[in-house]
Amino acid sequence: MQYKLAPSGDWTDCPAESVENAEAGVYHVRLKATEKDFASETAEIMVIDPLNANIDTMEENIAYNDAHYTIFTEETSGEAIASGESIAQYTGKDLYFERNDIPGQRTPISVPARPDAPTGVTGGVNEITGVDATMQYKPAPSVDWTDCPAESVENAEAGVYCVRLKATEKDFASETAVITVIDPLNEKIDFANETIVYNDAHYTLYTGEASVYAVISGTSLTEYIGSALYCERNDMPGIRTALPIPARPEAPEGVTGGVNSINGASAAMEYRRSSANAWTPCEGDVTGLDAGIYYVRYRASANAFASRRVEVEVILVDWDEVMEQMSELSQGDIIEINLNGETNISAPILNALVNSGVTLVLRVDETIAWTIKPADIERAYGLNIATSLGGRTIPAATVEQLTAGRYSIQLSTEQKDELGLLATIGVSLGEEYALTLANVYAYEDGVLKYAGCYPADETGLVSIPISKGGEYLIVPDDYDHAENISMLSAQYILLEVGTTANLAGSVSGAMWTSSSASVAVDEHGVATAVSPGDAMVVARMGKKYAVCRVEVIESLDAVVEAVLEVKELNIPIYSENGARIGISLTTPAKRTEAIGSVVAVSFANDKAAAEYTIEIIDDRNYAIKANAGAKKRSSAIDITLSNGKVIATKKLTLIPDKKLPNVKGIILLEGDIGTMRFTGAEVLSYTVKKSLNWLTLDESTGVATLTGTFRKNKELTVEAVIDGWSRPVTVKVSVTRTVPKPTLSVKTVRLFANDRYSTATVNINYGGTIDDVQTPNEKFAVTYLGDGVAEISFRDNAVRKRGGMMKLRIYTDGNTTPTVIELTVKVAK
Repeated sequence: MQYKLAPSGDWTDCPAESVENAEAGVYHVRLKATEKDFASETAEIMVIDPLNANIDTMEENIAYNDAHYTIFTEETSGEAIASGESIAQYTGKDLYFERNDIPGQRTPISVPARPDAPTGVTGGVNEITGVDATMQYKPAPSVDWTDCPAESVENAEAGVYCVRLKATEKDFASETAVITVIDPLNEKIDFANETIVYNDAHYTLYTGEASVYAVISGTSLTEYIGSALYCERNDMPGIRTALPIPARPEAPEGVTGGVNSINGASAAMEYRRSSANAWTPCEGDVTGLDAGIYYVRYRASANAFASRRVEVEVILVDWDEVMEQMSELSQGDIIEINLNGETNISAPILNALVNSGVTLVLRVDETIAWTIKPADIERAYGLNIATSLGGRTIPAATVEQLTAGRYSIQLSTEQKDELGLLATIGVSLGEEYALTLANVYAYEDGVLKYAGCYPADETGLVSIPISKGGEYLIVPDDYDHAENISMLSAQYILLEVGTTANLAGSVSGAMWTSSSASVAVDEHGVATAVSPGDAMVVARMGKKYAVCRVEVIESLDAVVEAVLEVKELNIPIYSENGARIGISLTTPAKRTEAIGSVVAVSFANDKAAAEYTIEIIDDRNYAIKANAGAKKRSSAIDITLSNGKVIATKKLTLIPDKKLPNVKGIILLEGDIGTMRFTGAEVLSYTVKKSLNWLTLDESTGVATLTGTFRKNKELTVEAVIDGWSRPVTVKVSVTRTVPKPTLSVKTVRLFANDRYSTATVNINYGGTIDDVQTPNEKFAVTYLGDGVAEISFRDNAVRKRGGMMKLRIYTDGNTTPTVIELTVKVAK
């Protein structure tokens, strides 16, 4: 044979086997001519340059002679890879080259696999440890890699990082290790408010080394003072480190309670009454306090909690000191004590008074003082001498009737029964009433009785002997009212038209006048009822006078109207406080002041007779009460009133509350606020019977606040005090934790067939915190990158030609029960 380049005209004889070192080009080959035959027809062939494929492990691409060859991703099909194109996704796989002039004939080229990801690399607090100079790192979302220093990457911002071995001239960059870098805990204890704040984005504090109860950032740590909490990184569950909480300082020493004071306190301390909640700073010794039990402690500082408290008792009077003084005095001596608001004089004090023979002056205030002499003590049972000056405890009309508009003082004592002694109350009338007479009236059971006349001294101070508590009226005047009282037979009388009554008393010779034509009176004091109405009949003797009020009605048999302020009452069953109604009587001619009293109560339903009782409050108001055994049904009662011969009856319907108050269950999420909604009655206060560290309850409003993390639905017991009920109402309230269902940004993910490490990213939308994402499907792998992002990939080349259904298990807030959502994975051919 012989050959030549296609453009050439010169043929060259072929060697015995092959033509080597031929330049690339189109050649013609033929059989040489012989003595018998011409040269044959020519065969046209192509001579090409070699492939010279070069895999660049640093740039992760391949360069080859693409003028004569093409490299494909598969043996029989697949996509072409141009010279210089990236082969990053084909590491560890075979590529196939094909001569451009011989299509369909392909030869494999092995692409080296990536080295395994580096081991021992960990994410720390603002650092990456376990690295060396052969590695490089980058934040997960970034595309730019940074070479690692020799030992560790410091001052790294919190986030997800990828770390790999750098590429060399022989090896690709390795597989990546995914690690998490977090911010420090940065815990801060607020010693004043006894709370702790920490970086809860990356950590959780727990109440115990193995406890499931978390202490949320910003919530109270009062119950853990002096113990420890346990810190756990959110990306390393189960590994906890103790965080000691400082103990309370010891209680102050040398602090004592005194008379209206706390002694031994300093500006570093604070105090509160045992029944109060708020603490008040001390500026030294505290004075001007009411009697009671008080707590004192050191205030919280920037570095220490408030200390343990010391309990002291503040007293109003040091009775031990008083008794000691009495023992040192002689019989007939006087000892004066400022009560500072104290009202109770104990039996031992009165006994000591009797034994000592000392007169005791107990000063209530500048106006009132009690004087007790040993000889006047009958029974030393103890005494309540609480006294109020002023007020309108006695009806104004009665006061006007007996004082004719003069200046008067009303005096009321707390103790209403016999005092067990004859005490003297010193009352100051003021200098303008110096050297006058104080006429005293005692008010009892709606009647004001004359109780004596006592002189005032040059300062206006009058001493009034009292052996029984109650209400008193003191009327200063120039003469003794006892003589006035004796001029009249009555201070009030009710007459029918046409009837008469003799108003003259034991003293005769008075002059008589009437203030109204409805009543006529003669010179002997005989009053005649002329027409319905009111009149003030006055008896005068010189400068002295007395007044009798006369009321005239048409007939004593006339039916008057009983006026009720309410016509129906809703009285709760078991109510001890009852419901108050107001009742008054009116005559056909004119409305008068409230008169009469309840003399009988009859129930319309005999079976209900034992259910309700009625109690007289005063001459206008009555309280209807429901007994403990009351039936749950309405009852009508008749209230009968009487004033002389006049009888009035009114029907009143009592409607017991048939339903116990109820409350709606509330549904709360972490950080939510909800209100306990009772119906049926007014709620005065709430109390949670079982303490729950994840829930706070305002006991005055019923507002519940969820402050912590809890793992499952809870039921708590709330005890509510209802207005008008004698016992608290206990109800159970369900607090339900609802978890938003996670969703996916896409419901279908496309991966590449035969891609051993093909990946896709899925965003998981969820209102809470995701701890982990897993899948039981062995065909795919899920890597959770944090912040609701998961990476889906093939596993070990298990899926080639088709996709499948994958169920993601999403663990939220540390729950052991996951939420399951489905994701479809399809394979791109």
